[in-house]
Amino acid sequence: MKNLILIFCFVIFCLDAQANAPKFLELNSYGNPIVGGRLALIASVRTTPTDPEVEIYITSKFDGENLKVTRFGETEYAGVIASPALTGSFVWEVKAYLQNRVLARDVQAAVIRIEKEIFALNERYEQETESDKKAAIVVAVSEYETQKSELLARIESHRVLVETKTLDVNIGDPPEMRRASEPIKVHIDTPTGDVTFGDKVDIFVDVFPDTSERTKNRVEAWLGGERIYFDKVTDSSFKTTVNSAALALGPQVLSVSFYYANYHHAESILNAYLVSSQRIAELIRFRDSALDPAIVDYYQRELNDVNLIRSAFQNISDNMPVLGGTEITLVNVVDRPDEFMTVAAGYDTACGIYRSAVYCWGANANGELGNASASLSTNTPTTPALLNGVTDIKTGSSHNCAILRGELWCWGANSWGQLGTGDQYGRNIPVQVSVAGRFEKLSVGAAHTCAISKGTVYCWGNNQFGQLGVGSTEQYIVVPAELPLSDVIDVAAGDFFTCAVVKNGSVYCWGRNTKGELGNGGYETSYAPRKVAGISDASDVEAGNQSACALMFDQLKCWGSAESGQLGSTITSGNSPTPVTIDIDPVVSVALGGGSLCAITNLGSAKCWGSAQGGTLGNGQTTGFVVVPVQVVGLTSGVTSLSVAPGYACAVQNGVSKCWGTNVEGSLGDGSTIGGTASTPVVVVTPGTFK
Repeated sequence: MKNLILIFCFVIFCLDAQANAPKFLELNSYGNPIVGGRLALIASVRTTPTDPEVEIYITSKFDGENLKVTRFGETEYAGVIASPALTGSFVWEVKAYLQNRVLARDVQAAVIRIEKEIFALNERYEQETESDKKAAIVVAVSEYETQKSELLARIESHRVLVETKTLDVNIGDPPEMRRASEPIKVHIDTPTGDVTFGDKVDIFVDVFPDTSERTKNRVEAWLGGERIYFDKVTDSSFKTTVNSAALALGPQVLSVSFYYANYHHAESILNAYLVSSQRIAELIRFRDSALDPAIVDYYQRELNDVNLIRSAFQNISDNMPVLGGTEITLVNVVDRPDEFMTVAAGYDTACGIYRSAVYCWGANANGELGNASASLSTNTPTTPALLNGVTDIKTGSSHNCAILRGELWCWGANSWGQLGTGDQYGRNIPVQVSVAGRFEKLSVGAAHTCAISKGTVYCWGNNQFGQLGVGSTEQYIVVPAELPLSDVIDVAAGDFFTCAVVKNGSVYCWGRNTKGELGNGGYETSYAPRKVAGISDASDVEAGNQSACALMFDQLKCWGSAESGQLGSTITSGNSPTPVTIDIDPVVSVALGGGSLCAITNLGSAKCWGSAQGGTLGNGQTTGFVVVPVQVVGLTSGVTSLSVAPGYACAVQNGVSKCWGTNVEGSLGDGSTIGGTASTPVVVVTPGTFK
């Protein structure tokens, strides 16, 4: 005991002897110091003992009543005042002691053992009927209580008081919030005030808190009944980009509110939350490595206390900000003009979005036209498969899918479950895919489908070669399955493989790999995503028959089959299981199909390379292949959409859809004889008015 006191005194002497040493305790209160509010009272130990066997022990009183404090960090302790009922000035008194760390833990463990014995005896007492045995139990409980008191007194007698400190805490009435004349300004970046359906629009918010202090601000907003989220540009400026495809036509209500809190208080509570999370992880490790059940219980009790403190920090953080202002305005969404928005070329069927509806033309053996027709084919766009609200359309071997206001709809063949309906029955009208969520992008392979919702990619359908990427060897999956990838920004389904881009610019591929189409340097099939070699800054990826390409800031890289010149002049035959750079002007998008590739340059022109069979390159050539991209005749500017299929291709130029190549089943859509060839672009017949 004498040695222990000497150690404590030595530590205190060392603390007091330091020149210009900081104060031992620092006290702060954070939260809403109002009636009905919630306060976190935090004591920070600014100078710690040098002896590892010595620790700090804290007690506190608030307004003369004991207030439990919990250690939630290495040197941080907290107590919580919940919903004070009275106004006035109150004193928080904190006392800091030094104690032996091991002795304190062992005493607490012994106390826990005694409490368990007392609990068991009390249960026996309730069940006992004989009075003499009940009396014996009472005596035993009393003896245990005495032992417990002696243990607690022992550790208390070993503690050495280091400092007593107080903090005045003022509890007031909820303030009447004053408002600046214009506390919030909302600007919708559109020249006409209207937003064309399917276009993206930037919304800017500036806030003006009614205080001279630095504040931490946040914005909450709803548009058309849906929550939208803003990115912070500065402390008082926010921005978001909204895709109007998720909105209905007509005026949509935009409601924006902002909340603010004292910056220092908000950051301090956030830091306390993070520190307490680290402490929880530490206590879990201690608990799980302990062998003595009493020590396990000791750490579990500490863990429970810190969990409660962390929950309080979260609650205070959530409720600390006050409303600064709200602005309500309208965003008017108007329909698209009478023109094509995008086009998708499938094996023998093509579809396009005209205004905001889907029209299809070509083969219909499996219901690919989506109009409930029994006809086998049509050489002009037919009655819309889906009406107002379509923003994306993709076509495969014999099935098609579209995004309608964030929902997925598919139609056509379904022998592999590629429609995602939970069965294998084909549909000749669109049916909604059995998956929840709002989807932004989709892609269709030969007989499988993939789509992205909030950074998560889902795939379904044919899985013979692992093209669904879920690690399963099942031959097919008839409902959407979530992949083990996060932060996905783009997905591309090839015939029997799939690729995706994640937020950091990496590309992953999975599925069949006979031509190196997975881009990982080998030729082995993969049932799970594998990283493509040498790509770290991709923004988009496209996949075709047995080749794939990734679009980067200043270049285009492709890999897989080069048998028809798909990989450009770098590799003119065979395969490349790793990406090679294509010698082409800067491009904004690329499309693959069969043995041909086409791209839109940053000047809006369309250029193609690879197989020219049937006129797929659009330059008048109908045989052989080229390794240097050639200009598609007439498409030198204004191209906004491009799609390539085996034997033909289509594009949208200034709102007009044009196709070229072999007119299998009427897939060129110009009304010409089925089975013919157009080695240069022909105009797709404009759909009739559907309203």
